[in-house]
Amino acid sequence: KNVIAMGFPAQGKEGFYRNPAEEVRRFFSLRHPNKFVIYNLCAEREYNLDSFFKGSTRSFPCQDHLPPPLKMIQDFCHDCEDWLAQN
Repeated sequence: KNVIAMGFPAQGKEGFYRNPAEEVRRFFSLRHPNKFVIYNLCAEREYNLDSFFKGSTRSFPCQDHLPPPLKMIQDFCHDCEDWLAQN
């Protein structure tokens, strides 16, 4: 109910086969204005969409196909819990 999972928002040519960042921004701006946060869990792909999503991004980089460290899972869960409690 309060969580949407998706591939990372892409720009440029990647937007043809991934979630186009502009459409993702528009969706959240229209459906959930000022009530969303985008978590980047991908260590292999760095992108600077923080200004695009007006500071509503957080990063917990995990290596693809490998489990993250338990401490990172705990930190991620606490961050999600804190954000959901405030929103």
